[in-house]
Amino acid sequence: MHYEIVVYENASMYTSTLIPVEGFVNAFITTCVKYISPTYIHYTETEFNYGKMFVSFSENTESDKPMMVMLIGPTIDQALYDEIIVELKKAYMPLIHIHRTG
Repeated sequence: MHYEIVVYENASMYTSTLIPVEGFVNAFITTCVKYISPTYIHYTETEFNYGKMFVSFSENTESDKPMMVMLIGPTIDQALYDEIIVELKKAYMPLIHIHRTG
């Protein structure tokens, strides 16, 4: 059993990769970070969707070439959805600068 990660640029397929079940969540997060860089895009400028057989993460900016990363597989359940959301938030959390005074 495999999952497929598909990357779209401006609604055209950019690349596609088959991923084995072991480690596919990490592969999906790594692909998201590669094509939708958290350096330039904050988590609030993204959109996350999922269904029974897919998860998609896309930038919600008004750039000329918006990117979308989609994970397609045999089943996407609530536990998997929750795991992916937690990992996406970790990857896209803004840097927090703490200034100590006094």
